[in-house]
Amino acid sequence: LKAELTKNGYRLLPVKQGYSACSTAVVDDYSAITSDSGIAKALLSEGIDVLLITPGYIALEGYDYGFIGGACGKLSKNTLVFTGKLDGHPDREKILNFLIKKQIFPIFLTDLPVFDAGGIVPLREESNK
Repeated sequence: LKAELTKNGYRLLPVKQGYSACSTAVVDDYSAITSDSGIAKALLSEGIDVLLITPGYIALEGYDYGFIGGACGKLSKNTLVFTGKLDGHPDREKILNFLIKKQIFPIFLTDLPVFDAGGIVPLREESNK
């Protein structure tokens, strides 16, 4: 897989976080949100605009807290869906302002507080939304 990705122009970014996808919300090709300072540092070194948020405040049954990447997913180029509302997160305004700055429209799938569902993978992506 590594060889195939490299052959196709992808660069691997080593981080010491086993759950880097769960810990990172990809906003667009050049922007991300994470609560992990190691991931933030690695992304910043590659020129990615990173919003570093306070860890926690995302529910995950059986654990102290979940992660932003497990609580959202891209629905289209300009749409990021969240499992629930960000109202209980202390960085709610920072997150929403970051998304506005990137011209990304958030959708909240439930009225529950945001929770880690392990990620959201759309079966199909809308091209013009």
